[in-house]
Amino acid sequence: MRSKRYQFTTSLPEVSDIGAENVGARNAEFVYLTDSATQSIIELTNLATGETIVIEEDNDALEHRISLEDLDPNTEYSAVILVRGADGSVARSLAYIFETASDSEAPVISNIETRSAIVEGQQDIVQTIVTWTTNEPATGQVQYNEGISESEEYGFATDETPDPTTRHVIVLPELQPSTVYQYRVRSVDRGDNETTSESRILLTPQRRVSAFDLIIRNLEDTFGWARNLGL
Repeated sequence: MRSKRYQFTTSLPEVSDIGAENVGARNAEFVYLTDSATQSIIELTNLATGETIVIEEDNDALEHRISLEDLDPNTEYSAVILVRGADGSVARSLAYIFETASDSEAPVISNIETRSAIVEGQQDIVQTIVTWTTNEPATGQVQYNEGISESEEYGFATDETPDPTTRHVIVLPELQPSTVYQYRVRSVDRGDNETTSESRILLTPQRRVSAFDLIIRNLEDTFGWARNLGL
């Protein structure tokens, strides 16, 4: 006995009322409606860099509101919605283009730290690592002077790092041992907003004295008077 044949079709959810709301320099909300409850996927593309990220919803919904974060300021983005039907088929929406706002806030610098080490040789030098963080991607630079001065001018500066990041690591390769330096760090974000930290003081370490060096020094201190007698 054969069962009756039934014909049926599946339809994909229709997407409407696509838009971007609360668009700032670094975040936005992407909103749209579907005519049946469904999960969806957003393909978000930075049109300046070509980088694409995929954002997936966790729950079925009719009204969709997706937070977009860590965007680049003053940049166009393309958002494409992918919806999946009950049979697993997928449909793509047309690309929705929106632009983030300009960035007018300078990066915030925090957690400035230094670590120094002696590099021994014919002439000892000190290598110092300067690290800090910023609340947004930015470049990094260290400006410094030997000694302490009230002047705002700094005689030395490292090259500015080319790739914006939130964690900054810069090496000062050839400082003098047992010397006081004055330094500050500088960061510039993608909107050309600049922040410079307050001046800080760094005292580089001195070379450790070996036991042999201590003995020689004691002998010189003990018998040095003999040199004054011309002996």
